[in-house]
Amino acid sequence: MRAGAPLPDRLIRHRPIRRTTGLPLPASLLLVVAILVLGGAVLLAGTGALGRTVAGFGAAFSGVIERLAPPSASAQPSEFVTGAPTLTAPANPFTNRPAIDIVGTVPLTIVGNGQYTVRLYLVQKGQAPALLREIPVGATPSFVIPAVALSPGQNDFTATIHGPGGDSDQSPVVSYILDTAPPTINISSPKSGAVVSAASVAIAGKTKAGSTISAHADPSGASGTAIAASDGTFQLTMQLIPGANAITLRATDPAGNIGSITLNVQRSTGQPLISLTAAPTRLSAAKPPAQILLTAKVTAGAGGPLAGATVTFSLLLPGIAPVTQEAQTDSTGTAVWPVPIAGATQGTGTATACVQTSTTPPVCSPGARAAIVVGP
Repeated sequence: MRAGAPLPDRLIRHRPIRRTTGLPLPASLLLVVAILVLGGAVLLAGTGALGRTVAGFGAAFSGVIERLAPPSASAQPSEFVTGAPTLTAPANPFTNRPAIDIVGTVPLTIVGNGQYTVRLYLVQKGQAPALLREIPVGATPSFVIPAVALSPGQNDFTATIHGPGGDSDQSPVVSYILDTAPPTINISSPKSGAVVSAASVAIAGKTKAGSTISAHADPSGASGTAIAASDGTFQLTMQLIPGANAITLRATDPAGNIGSITLNVQRSTGQPLISLTAAPTRLSAAKPPAQILLTAKVTAGAGGPLAGATVTFSLLLPGIAPVTQEAQTDSTGTAVWPVPIAGATQGTGTATACVQTSTTPPVCSPGARAAIVVGP
């Protein structure tokens, strides 16, 4: 049976496949360009112009980038100092020295840099800081500005670091107070020459604030200390021996200045008390004075001068036999004896005095003794 002819719709659905024999046009163009570039590169390489061409292209590209991008802050060295120096504040601002050394530190970032210096200024109220001294920054953070002169009273200092960019911020202020006046000591109680019956005495007074007061009693050797308050007042207690007590008080102020005063106190035991002075206490064997005047002061056991008491003086000098003399006290409790001097030789002598009343036995107080030195 013979096949029939294909239906018309089958011919429409099955079209023949078309095949091409060449590259698309865009690809062909790119291939041509690549071949031309390769040929040009080979030619430039042969003539040595390739490196120059690439370098020029790179420089031009770099210039475009630099114009477009903002400059980096870290690319330029900074001329300004970051941070101020530090001055070391004194533990005690008071001093009696007319000049002091000022020490401090600088930031580590400028250590050893010869472009920077430390400037020291004097700060005065109502005035601009005055430049006093300028030193180079050293190889370590620490620095010393020696022998800076002080004016009486308070001296305020600050410092800066000076460099290519100018001055840094100021350091915190440090102060020194120049004080060369010795402190005075005023005793409010007891009065010098007072007679007390207790074994100790409270001493009250006033001096420069912050001063250290030390007290020493002679001949007992007793001692005491106190610190003056912010208003200068102080109080300390001293032990006493029977008879005369010479108490020397010494005040040392915060600047190191020293002042002193001597307080005489008699301790009564119910018996008369006697003290002795000699004038002179030093004499020459070659030219001795005509006499030595011995003076005794006698106080009643209850206090006050003792009149009508008998004082026995004794004097022993090198080259002279011991001599004694009695005298009566007057209304002030005083007895005197002018002792003639003749033939004394070099050495040390002693004068003593004892007191006796109709109701008491002889009393010889430790304070009733005086040393006399005979020189050449």
